[in-house]
Amino acid sequence: MVRLFFSFYLMLLAVVFIHQVIGVYSSHLWMHEAIVQDKVNDDIGLFHLLEQLQQNLDEQQFKEVVNSYPKSSNMPIELLDGKAFHRSNGTIFEKSNIFIAQPDINVAFYKFIHADLVVRVGPVRTYQPLINMDDIYQKSIFILVGLSVLLWIFNLQKKLNRLDRAATQFGDGDFTFRVSEAGRHQIGRLNKSFNIMAQRIEALVKANKSLTNAVAHELRTPISRLRFQLDMMYEESDDDLRKEYMFGISDDVNELTDLVDEILTYARFEAETPALNFQMNSLDESLRRVIQARHFDSHLKLTYDDGWLSDDEENNNLPFDAKNLERAIGNLLTNAQKYADNHIHIQVIRTKSQCTVYVDDDGPGIPEQERSDIFSPFKRLDNSRTKATGGYGIGLAIVQQIVQGHGGQVSIADAPLGGARFVVSWPVDED
Repeated sequence: MVRLFFSFYLMLLAVVFIHQVIGVYSSHLWMHEAIVQDKVNDDIGLFHLLEQLQQNLDEQQFKEVVNSYPKSSNMPIELLDGKAFHRSNGTIFEKSNIFIAQPDINVAFYKFIHADLVVRVGPVRTYQPLINMDDIYQKSIFILVGLSVLLWIFNLQKKLNRLDRAATQFGDGDFTFRVSEAGRHQIGRLNKSFNIMAQRIEALVKANKSLTNAVAHELRTPISRLRFQLDMMYEESDDDLRKEYMFGISDDVNELTDLVDEILTYARFEAETPALNFQMNSLDESLRRVIQARHFDSHLKLTYDDGWLSDDEENNNLPFDAKNLERAIGNLLTNAQKYADNHIHIQVIRTKSQCTVYVDDDGPGIPEQERSDIFSPFKRLDNSRTKATGGYGIGLAIVQQIVQGHGGQVSIADAPLGGARFVVSWPVDED
C-alpha cells in the first residue's frame, strides 16, 4: 500500500512541478514585456502628479512636499540627484523617462523632464506575515492532496485485500465463497464480476464432476460386457457361438463409439458455445430433412403440420444455424420415437419476432416435478423413460445448449396427444 501511495504521489508532484516550471518560464519569456508595461501603468499617474508639482513649485517647495510624503505608505518615494544617478546607472532612460527595475516588487525610477532629478518609487511594502500565511496556505494543497490520496489508496487497498483473500480462498477449493457487493466494499463492478465468475466456475466444476462420474458409470457397463464376452469367446470352442460373441463385442464397441461421440459433443458445447453459422434458411426444408433421416417403426405415425406456410411463403426463411438446429430437432424426434405409443406430431408457429417448434408424442409423458432435471446430462427418470429405452441421457442436454446458442429456450409441457410436448423457440426479429 505504501509503495502504491508513493508512486502515485510522486507522479502527482512531478505533474505539479512541471506545471509550475512551465508557468514561470512562460511568464518570464513571453509575459515579461506585458508585466513591465503593467507596472508602468501602475505608476504613471503618480509620476505625472510629481512632474506637475515640480513644474509649479520652486525647488525648495517641491523637495519639502516630497519629503512630507507619509513614511508609513506602502509605496515609498525618494528623490535622487540626477547627475549622481546617471553616473552609477548609465543610460537606462534612453527609451523612456520611466524605468522598471524590479517588476516583482514594483521598484520604478522616473527622470524629470525639466530638472536634473530622479525619483524612485518602491519597493512596495506589504505585511509580510500575511504573505507568509498565504504562501503556507498555497503550499498546504500538496499536504492536503497527499493525505486525501493516502486515505483513498488505503481504502482501495482494504477493498483489494478483501478480493485477494477471496481469490486465495477460492483458489484453495472453496468454490462457494463470494465477496460482498455492499456499496462500501465495491470496486466499481469488480465485486459483481468476481461473483459472476465464481458462480460460473463453481457450476463448471460441479458439472465436470457430475460429467466425470456419469461417464465412468456409463462406460463401466459396455466395458464389462466386452470383457465378459471376450472371456467367453476365448473359452468357447463352438464357431457359431464364437461368432455370436464377436457380434456382441461389435455392438458394444459401436455403443462405446456413440457414447464417446455424444460426450465429446456435449463437452464442446459445455466448454464454450461454438460459433453458430446464422443464415437465412428454410425451416420447412430442415424439418423435412430431419424427418427423412429417421427410420420409424411401422406402428408409429409421424405427422408434420406445414399449415404455417400457407399464409406467406416468406415465413419459411428464418435466421438459424441449419446443421445445429437440425441436430436439436433430430434429438427431440429420437426422444419422442423411444417413448411414443403410436403418434408423433410436429407443429410450427411463426410470429414476427419468434419461431416456435412443437414436438409432441402420445407416450407416458413427463411428471411436472421432474421436468427441471430432464435437460441435465445423463439424467434419466425413474418411470417408463429409463435406460431400457436406450440412449445415454445427453441428447436433451445438447438440445438445450444448441437452442440457448440461438438465444432461445426449450421447455416441456403436456402434449395434446397425451404425452410430452417439447417446445423450442428462438427470436427471429425482423427490421
